[in-house]
Amino acid sequence: MVFCNEINSEPTILLNIQFVNKDSILKMDRFSNDQEVLQERPKQTWDGEKKISLKSITKLWETKLFLLSLCLPLSLQVFFYPGVSSGYRIVVISLQLIPVLTGIICLSPLHLEMSTKVKVFLLLWLGWGWVCAINSAYPMASCVRQIEWTVLILFTGMMTAVLRKKPSFVYWAYGMLVTGFVLVAIGIVVYWNLLPDPKNYDWVRMMPHFANIRNWGHYAAAMTIMSSIGAVSLTNQWDEVRLRGLQLILIGIQTMAFGFLFWSGGRGSVIAVLSGFLWLLFFGVKKNKKWLFVLLTSFSASIGFVFSSFFVVQSMSLGLLNMLGRTLGASTLDRLLSGRLGLWEMALKLINPPEGSLLFGYGPDAFRMYPDTLHHIVQPHNVIIQAVLDWGIPGAFFFCILLFFIYTSCYTRAKKIKKNKFEMIHGPILGSQALLIGFLLLGFVDGVFYHALPLTILSVSVAIIFAYIPFSKQDL
Repeated sequence: MVFCNEINSEPTILLNIQFVNKDSILKMDRFSNDQEVLQERPKQTWDGEKKISLKSITKLWETKLFLLSLCLPLSLQVFFYPGVSSGYRIVVISLQLIPVLTGIICLSPLHLEMSTKVKVFLLLWLGWGWVCAINSAYPMASCVRQIEWTVLILFTGMMTAVLRKKPSFVYWAYGMLVTGFVLVAIGIVVYWNLLPDPKNYDWVRMMPHFANIRNWGHYAAAMTIMSSIGAVSLTNQWDEVRLRGLQLILIGIQTMAFGFLFWSGGRGSVIAVLSGFLWLLFFGVKKNKKWLFVLLTSFSASIGFVFSSFFVVQSMSLGLLNMLGRTLGASTLDRLLSGRLGLWEMALKLINPPEGSLLFGYGPDAFRMYPDTLHHIVQPHNVIIQAVLDWGIPGAFFFCILLFFIYTSCYTRAKKIKKNKFEMIHGPILGSQALLIGFLLLGFVDGVFYHALPLTILSVSVAIIFAYIPFSKQDL
């Protein structure tokens, strides 16, 4: 890995992902109208790109190979058993390593800009995580979990560097996320029609490709938010007839995602979607057109609710009406939170001796190994408690600093988008930001920062956001 100060520095080894200083890749130009415009650096050309040659054809195939490898961690996860065993985590790690290695081999040199503060906190967090994993009561499970986090960081960094070099890949990556959901959704509809008695089937614990119906709800919530950029684009670019087909397709996917969101019956997922929509409404839609975005979203939600009514089941855990009934009928706060208060109390006890410690926690992913876990719940359903359990107070502090950097950067970029004319590239950026906002709130009551599929979606979203934002001290 090479550290250099100039883009044109020559790499000395094969792995030449370069961290460069601020303004080396993107620079801010202020025009007379006081609008800030991101100006990309001159595009670097591959050798032989200006003429038709065997080498240029090879480069084209290498580009396609990277895009193909990117499909693996975004789509194939759901076709393996989605439990939380070490074996499945190894599968996820392998799927994410493939595009990392493919990008290094096919698309080098790659440049990734990062401030010194971010690098320090990132290395402190990863390093301390490994100390906690080795010190864990279940070191094997903890080390596998820590490998997963390390590979996820590599995957995010690779995606960010590739998207900076190939901005058009942003649409491919975003499209892969949405398209993968559509394929799985179609498969579930087919599975419903193949079952002899789908209404009495145990969808909660035997959901195809998912260990629990709530995990499917997380996926539906993510795609409901990300496909909403169709309504954002249609609202802001009503006169862009050439985009009408794509806009309507995204609105159709959003309607489908709404249907499965309501059908899954997860209250946290619905709250995540609402918070994501508020983000898009405030930052992504001009003031005089907010009513149109609300109208389009309400229409999609209504059609989605009608769609979900065709899949009524006997379980009280599924369905929008049952979800409202559980919420309004809760007699205590613990019942409203589905027993999470007791779960959090038990999880916090594991941080103290003799089980764990405030310094090292209980160990990454060691919570699922604890024999007295209520109903064998594998994670504490709270991102902060999970961080303290995994890495102790020091590791949780480093992790929260990194989250603070990511979310403040989202806010900074969203303000710039709001001030300027809406462009096509703003859609994926705003959709990714809205997803991060929604999943942050969902993370306080569920495991979106624990399970592999939502973490992968978060990783790609972060890469899309930072592909257009320099990592700089000003963002901290």
